[in-house]
Amino acid sequence: MPSGPLSEYRKKASFDWWELKKHLEGPYLEHIEKLYQLLQRDPVFRPEYEEELSRPQQREHAVRQFRRVLEYGLLDDAREDPVKALQTTTCLRNASWGGMTMLSLHFGVFGNTVERLGTERHKRFFPDSEEMKNLRVFGCFALTELSHGTNTKNMRTTATYDKESQEFIINTPDEEAAKWWVGNLGKHCTHAVVATQLVVNGKQLGLHWFVVQIRDMDTHLPLCGVTVGDIGPKPGWNFEDNGFVMFNNVRVPREALLNKYQDVTPEGQYVVKVDNPRKRFALTLGSLSGGRVGIALGAVEVGKMALTISIRYSAVRRQFGPPKSEEESPVLEYQLQQYRLLPSLAGNFAMFFYTRWLYQQYLQIVERSRQGDVSDSFLAMNAEMHALSCGAKAITTWYTRDIIQQSRECCGGHGYSAFSRLGELRESHDPSLTYEGDNHVLLMQVARYLLKVLNNKQSGKASLSPFGSIAYIEELQSLLSKRSRASSSEEIVDGALEALQWRAIFLLVESGKKAMAVMQRTGSLWDAFNDSQVYFMQSAGRAHMEQTIVANFRSEVANAPHSVRPVLKKLCDLYSLQCMEQGMATFLEGSYFQPSQFALVKDAVLDLTKAIKDEAVALIDAIAVPDGILWSALGQSNGEAYKHMFNKVRTAQGAFERPSYWHLLRQPVQSSSRREKANL
Repeated sequence: MPSGPLSEYRKKASFDWWELKKHLEGPYLEHIEKLYQLLQRDPVFRPEYEEELSRPQQREHAVRQFRRVLEYGLLDDAREDPVKALQTTTCLRNASWGGMTMLSLHFGVFGNTVERLGTERHKRFFPDSEEMKNLRVFGCFALTELSHGTNTKNMRTTATYDKESQEFIINTPDEEAAKWWVGNLGKHCTHAVVATQLVVNGKQLGLHWFVVQIRDMDTHLPLCGVTVGDIGPKPGWNFEDNGFVMFNNVRVPREALLNKYQDVTPEGQYVVKVDNPRKRFALTLGSLSGGRVGIALGAVEVGKMALTISIRYSAVRRQFGPPKSEEESPVLEYQLQQYRLLPSLAGNFAMFFYTRWLYQQYLQIVERSRQGDVSDSFLAMNAEMHALSCGAKAITTWYTRDIIQQSRECCGGHGYSAFSRLGELRESHDPSLTYEGDNHVLLMQVARYLLKVLNNKQSGKASLSPFGSIAYIEELQSLLSKRSRASSSEEIVDGALEALQWRAIFLLVESGKKAMAVMQRTGSLWDAFNDSQVYFMQSAGRAHMEQTIVANFRSEVANAPHSVRPVLKKLCDLYSLQCMEQGMATFLEGSYFQPSQFALVKDAVLDLTKAIKDEAVALIDAIAVPDGILWSALGQSNGEAYKHMFNKVRTAQGAFERPSYWHLLRQPVQSSSRREKANL
């Protein structure tokens, strides 16, 4: 690392930041370093936020970036080494949000959905096909509609089978059923995976998926019967091509139906491989789990960048100081600044490890899906992954939202400058809170899954848990009976995981009781779930995810090299305490802690933030992207924030020019000339 204002903090660290970086990136560190060097050399990857580009210019910039990725062949070995592919896409996303968002939708959502739900007849749309890689085919995923999003079962676009022509007729009944918010659709894609209500012989058979061509592959104009367009500007993320589409009785071949789990014969007979419609529906929605895992992984990276900026700047920004001191103190020395930033740093590490673990588990589902597995164990994997990915997407994106806002405020006025990049991070991250599912609703999905597990437990039935995330629920009675006996901060820390598991169990059981009470009173399952959302089910879903993330972090610490294990343990302990502190009302309600023990939790939080303060800059060095990728005046590795800020201002387009409207500032205002016309 370069010498400069940050050197003093780097010397205080108790570990070698490079050793930690090697542990975090594993055998792919050299690949990552070379890839970042390539991206920084290529002017195509100059960030769009460095210039004031129009929406069309932002999109063109993103298209040029993802074309360059394909020209370099950076994703050619994705299938052979999916973990390396994750490292590659992470680097590319950090350098090109626009380009990689488009490519992720094309390969990761469109292509993977076709491969997971389709068969050999759809191979031209699989991610590794030549037409997909050379962009002859460019895809999108059309699920949500103008008036429907989360309630996927009630999408209203229809696909009606015509036996005479052996075609499906795709139709949008009205404007509210227009496919809406579809990424890559407005101006770019040639094909879409379209979610429709299948109608065969006059019978509606539920949600099914079709590959539908949107535009002519030579002229790029919409096909007959297809109305497609852009949905307009957004507060941020205008590099992304969000669009709408309506179908006016568009005919597609029978083979357009993705038919791995169900099909329609030429004669119009509906055949299924999985008899249970609920299980079949769960299998068809499995692709959404992959999208949510990807969003969670991306959120962690955004959090890293925001923390890199705010912690490095906090280490060089000086304000006030002790009496008689000749120097002002870095704001990182202040307890309040430490409390605002360092628990978030700990949480970002926790979520880094958790999302990487989750990705590895998801790969198992991808492989078994390719093999056409429809076994009960595979269905259990899908159900558990649905809950884990829903929870991960909600927790990580909310957490990163708070990291960005806290970082922006911790950087003071300079944090509001576009040259800090924090504003751009905030606007670009914001859509992740609602796309692929509103976070509040996703946590309700987690809670519903857990209530099924609880019901099985109380009925003496086993719940399959291929990933082990619900194993602690087997200890339900034992955990519920526990109470903290901690009499010191050290004992509070040692018992953190047990405490978080107790909280998750307590909230789950209370949710079950609440839902049952409403059910008995009203006789309505709808009312039972609706009246149990606030304080109960959503809190239970969040508590489950937090204990899952902490349990995973503790496992990572136990397996870490001795040289970095102590600092990782500090981070794990601090994140655990943050979860406990934020859930203290529940601990007190259930008498797990006594009020006097809450003071021990607070003491432990402050002790750990102080202990991590001297490690913070080195921790950031271990996770930071290169300066040329971060592109922040405040977060550069040499710590020369003020030099970089002034240089950004000095070289900004038009900084010293007289404005074109300067005459309006110099001409005297003649108020009397319009006073009578105003008539006020």
